[in-house]
Amino acid sequence: MSDLRLVVFDCDGTLVDSLHMIVHTMTAAYASHDEDAPADHEVRQHIGLSLEVVIDKLSPHFGQEKCHAVAASYRDHFHELRRKGEMTEPLFDGARQAIERLDEAGVLMAMATGKGMRGLHHVLDQHEMRQYFTSLQTPDTAPGKPHPGMVENVLAETGVLAANTLVLGDTSFDMEMARNAGVAAIGVDWGYHHSDTLMAAGADRVLRSFSELPDLLAEMS
Repeated sequence: MSDLRLVVFDCDGTLVDSLHMIVHTMTAAYASHDEDAPADHEVRQHIGLSLEVVIDKLSPHFGQEKCHAVAASYRDHFHELRRKGEMTEPLFDGARQAIERLDEAGVLMAMATGKGMRGLHHVLDQHEMRQYFTSLQTPDTAPGKPHPGMVENVLAETGVLAANTLVLGDTSFDMEMARNAGVAAIGVDWGYHHSDTLMAAGADRVLRSFSELPDLLAEMS
C-alpha cells in the first residue's frame, strides 16, 4: 500500500466558508448567557480548534463550567439553524472539481476538523460529498488540533504512509497538526489565517486556488 496517496482536508475555511454562520452562532450563544460576544476577528482567529477550547481562549475568565455551558448553547443554536434550513456553508470555488479529480486519480481523501461529527455529516450530506472521504475525524474521535491524533487515526485506518500524506488547511492549527503527525503541511490562502501565518506555522506551501491541488499531488507522486 506504500504507493497510495492521501489528502486530509480541514473543513471550515478550507472546504466550506462557514465564517458567517460561526460568528452568528457564537454571538447567539454568548447572548444566551447575558454576555457580550467577542469581536468577529477574534472568533475568526480561533476557528479550527474544538469548540470548548475556542470559548476558553476567547473568554478565559469564564471558567470550565460556564465555558461548557456556552458551548452547549452554541451547539443548540447551530442545530436549530440546521432544523430551520437556515444553515449556509457554501463550498469554496473549485472545491468539488478538485475533489472529483483526485477521486478519479485514485487519491484517498479524509477529513480532520474541529467541527463535531454531527456537523461534519451535515456539511458533507448537504453537498453530497460524503462518498469521497474514507475517514472522518473530529474532536469526537481524537484530541483536537494541533494534536496529531486525528491524522494518526486516518493513517491507521487507511494504511497510507505518512510520507505519502498531506494535510490541507487554512489555519496555523492545521499546519501544526500536520507537522506533529509527520506529514506534509499545505496551506490555502482563501481561509481564515493569513498566508504568512501559515508559513510561520510550518506550511510547506500555500495554495492560491483549489485548481492547484491535483497538480501538487502529481508533483509529489
